[in-house]
Amino acid sequence: MTDELQKTIEYAWKNRINLPALSSSAEIREAISEVIDRLNSGTLRVAEKTDGQWLASPWVRQAALLFMKMRENAFMPAALTGISSIDFWDRDLDRFSSFSQYDFVNQGLRITPPVIARRGSYIGRGVHLQPSFIDVGAYIDDDTTIDAWSSIGAGAQIGKNVHLCATVTVGGNLHSLHAQPAIIEDNCHIGANSTIAENVIIEQNSILAAGVHIDPSTPVFDQENNLILRGLVPAGSVVIPGTVLSGNEKYNIMSAIIVKRVDARMRANTPVFDLLRQI
Repeated sequence: MTDELQKTIEYAWKNRINLPALSSSAEIREAISEVIDRLNSGTLRVAEKTDGQWLASPWVRQAALLFMKMRENAFMPAALTGISSIDFWDRDLDRFSSFSQYDFVNQGLRITPPVIARRGSYIGRGVHLQPSFIDVGAYIDDDTTIDAWSSIGAGAQIGKNVHLCATVTVGGNLHSLHAQPAIIEDNCHIGANSTIAENVIIEQNSILAAGVHIDPSTPVFDQENNLILRGLVPAGSVVIPGTVLSGNEKYNIMSAIIVKRVDARMRANTPVFDLLRQI
């Protein structure tokens, strides 16, 4: 069934220049709606780890992009969005607008207003969302906390038991179909005011101090191994913001510094801030 769904989406994407005809096709509308519903439920993902490697699903991104292109903006009053005193003019914005009290309790969610989560984003069990924005295609796994004023980009993948502190930005990536969105694996702590851009992977059990910025070009200096990485923070890394000397030794370049590694046992049994203090 997924193969047929993929073929329909790929056909629609190939012919997207003729958007009115696509919009009038019940088969294509239903296929796109099914992808969005499956993104909502977590049974499809924009990117997924298979045999230890993160792989993108371009056709799922195509469906999300077509969904946004084919829907007209609509007025959504505060009563419909569930956010007091805030009206919207957007495309099918709120994935929680149809939730009942039972749905929130059954899923163990805690939602602090004003949270905005677009339809087509997955929110796992036991997730706590403080005021934040979650875009289409984002995946937030169980027992994760997103602190106030953080932003989760389209397609970003966030694992279990992750803590994003206040004003963290996690980059998405839908338009570059074969590139990766930002990926944060299980049991990570991302400090306040940090930025994790698209095409960056933060592996499991890692801790980032406040104010760490990592994009694909940022040097990630592993001081223990005297090695510069890019786009990757290895599992169990403790990372602080810093600088490295440029190749011509004339200036310093903003970087992320891996000051030490911790194993899963130490990560589970030692408070984050104690690990940062021990640098």
